[in-house]
Amino acid sequence: MERSEQIDQLATALSKFQGSLEQPKLNSTVKVKTRTGGEYSFKYADLSECKAAAKKPLAENGLAVTQLIEEDYYIQTVLMHSSGQWISSRVKMPITEEGAQAVGSAITYAKRYAFCAILGIVADDDEDGNLSQGNTAQKQTQQKAPAKQATKQQPPKQQAPTKRMFDLKLCERDDFFPKIHEYEEKARKEGKPFSVRSFLESVYQIDESALHHVEDRYSEYKINNNIR
Repeated sequence: MERSEQIDQLATALSKFQGSLEQPKLNSTVKVKTRTGGEYSFKYADLSECKAAAKKPLAENGLAVTQLIEEDYYIQTVLMHSSGQWISSRVKMPITEEGAQAVGSAITYAKRYAFCAILGIVADDDEDGNLSQGNTAQKQTQQKAPAKQATKQQPPKQQAPTKRMFDLKLCERDDFFPKIHEYEEKARKEGKPFSVRSFLESVYQIDESALHHVEDRYSEYKINNNIR
C-alpha cells in the first residue's frame, strides 16, 4: 500500500463513511461446482450495486475512488480525500485466457474486489475462496416444476427461438447503455424489479465474464451521466 505523508483527515472521513454506509444488496447468484463433484450457490453484489451503495456517502464525506489500469495487468485503486490525502493499493488481474473478453472480465473482477477492499464493503457471502481452489462457477438458473401429465393429446408446442450469443462489441454502440437505462426506468415506473443481469439474460446467451463487464460499464455510464 502507498499513501500520502499524512492520512489523519482521510481516516476520519473513511470512518464516517463506513458508519453511514448501507451495505449493497446481494443482487446476483452464482452456482459453484466443486472439484469433488458437489455443488453449492452463493450470492454477491455486482460492481454496479457496490458503486451505487457507496456513491452518496463517499460524496458526503469528501471522498472519491479512482481505479487505473497499469502495465502487466495491474489495477491501481486510489482512495482520495478533499484535503489532498490519499491511500492506494495495487492488485494483479487474474488473466487466465487470451482475448478481449477474458481481459475485460478480469478487469471487472479485479476492480470489484479492490473497490470493496479499500472501502470496507461486504459484497458477497465470503465463499469466493472456494473458487480459488479450482472449483468452477456458473450463473444460477431457476428449475422448473415438472409439467403435469396431460389427459388429452396436446398439439406440439412451437419451440422457442434460440437466444443469440452476446457480443461485447455491443457495448461500443451509442444506444446500448441508454437502451438498458430506458428499460430500467420503465420497470421502476411500473414498480417492477430490474437488474442488468435479468435484462441481458432475457435477450441473449451471456456468460458471467461478459455480464460482469457490462454491469461495470453500465455503472460507469450512469455515474458519468449523473444518473441515480
